[in-house]
Amino acid sequence: MLDISGPLGGLALVAILAAVVVGDAGIAASFKKAGLSGSHAVAPHLFTFAMIKMAGLRDWKIPRLALLLGPFLPFLMFCVPFGVARRFGKGRLFGLGLLFLPFVFFPILGSGSAPYPPAPQVEATPTPQAP
Repeated sequence: MLDISGPLGGLALVAILAAVVVGDAGIAASFKKAGLSGSHAVAPHLFTFAMIKMAGLRDWKIPRLALLLGPFLPFLMFCVPFGVARRFGKGRLFGLGLLFLPFVFFPILGSGSAPYPPAPQVEATPTPQAP
């Protein structure tokens, strides 16, 4: 528990609050770059689904993964930052940074020059017509 009664307690509280505000602003900017609403950064369940979608999984896979892999969902959320880094054109080390220091690396993604590629358009293949 954080003890704010000491001489440095107030400073620690201000530093933690600043990290949270900067991190949420960076996450919101990253979501906007990916075409999602920035308000998903503050709601926990929306944040989870938005991160999975930003990592490249399709919408229809999310409920199936949540139901089938319920006990393994923490492992899935461990892998999602690597997918987000890959979609933004970054490497595995940047994925580690997103996982362990999100309040530093999400603002880099949100304000940096890394583009988020649009979703690939699925083209319908023409069906052969019978003569």
